[in-house]
Amino acid sequence: MAADNEDPRFQEHMKWLGHVAAIWASLELNVNMAIWELANMERWIGACLTTQIFSPSSRFRVLISLIHVRGGTPETISKIHKFAESAGGLSRRRNSYVHDSWALDENTGEVKRIHVTMEGAFSFGFTPTSVDELKRLYDDIQDGIWRFDQLREEVFRSLPPWPRTQFSQSRGIRSYPLDQSTAPPTPQPPPRSSLA
Repeated sequence: MAADNEDPRFQEHMKWLGHVAAIWASLELNVNMAIWELANMERWIGACLTTQIFSPSSRFRVLISLIHVRGGTPETISKIHKFAESAGGLSRRRNSYVHDSWALDENTGEVKRIHVTMEGAFSFGFTPTSVDELKRLYDDIQDGIWRFDQLREEVFRSLPPWPRTQFSQSRGIRSYPLDQSTAPPTPQPPPRSSLA
C-alpha cells in the first residue's frame, strides 16, 4: 500500500526499479560463487570477503586472477575480460537508474530521473524514463546472468582439476549445477520474466 505522500504515478516505475536492483544482486551472487569455488573457500567465509568488493570491475579482476592461478588459458581469460566489459556496461546502466532521484513533471505527468553524469561532458538534468526502459534493463541483466552461467561452466570445464572440498562441503548457498553434478549441463534458454 502506498504511503499517504506517495504519488501513485511512480508505483510502476518503483516496482520495476526494485526488480532491476534484485536481478543485479543475482548476477553479483553468481560471480561471487564462482570466486568462492575457484578459491576453494567455505561459502560463508567467501561471503565475508566478497561483500567487501564493491565494484563489478574489482570483482571480475579477482575472478580473472583466480582463473589464471587455476591454469586458465589466455583465450579463457580473454572471454572473461569480454564478459566483464559487458557486465560493466550493465552495471553503469543499473547504477544510473537505481541511484538517480526520481521526479514527476507536473506539466506532462511524465516520470523522469534527475540524472547527473561526469562521464564525458558534464550533464545534469531531467531524463524521461519509461517503465519499458526498466523492463529492458531487467531482461538485459537476466540475459547477462544466463551468459555468465554458460561461460562459468565452459571455463570451469577447461581448467585443470583443483581442490574443491572446502567449497563443496560448506554450509550456505548452493550454486547450480557444478556442485550437484559433474555431467555437462544441458543448455537452457534464459528464463523470461513472468512479472507483468
